[in-house]
Amino acid sequence: MADLFEKQAQACSVDFLLEDGDAVDTENYSFKVMHTPGHTPGSICLYEKSKKILISGDTLFDNNMGRMDLSGGDPEAMKKTMEKLSKLPVEILLSGHGQPRYGGIQLMVKQFLANQF
Repeated sequence: MADLFEKQAQACSVDFLLEDGDAVDTENYSFKVMHTPGHTPGSICLYEKSKKILISGDTLFDNNMGRMDLSGGDPEAMKKTMEKLSKLPVEILLSGHGQPRYGGIQLMVKQFLANQF
């Protein structure tokens, strides 16, 4: 990806790996890690069931899905990811770009499934 922006990729270290089903707990929240490939092979979302919050990174936005035309993008994997996300009762969507979305998330994801795939 660095090449697209005429940059040099910098090495970094990983403190720990997250896997599908892991929990990320804070003082006020307990997020479940969900592997959500499609935008990239290693994409994840964090879902807080009791508060119905989805942190989606670049998988899902207020009005669109993550791009699948870049390196690592996979439309078939994204379709499966959207099917998984369409079953979640989400009230608050926090994506990697843009403003939070409140309500209507399940319907939006179902519309993506019907219109994009």
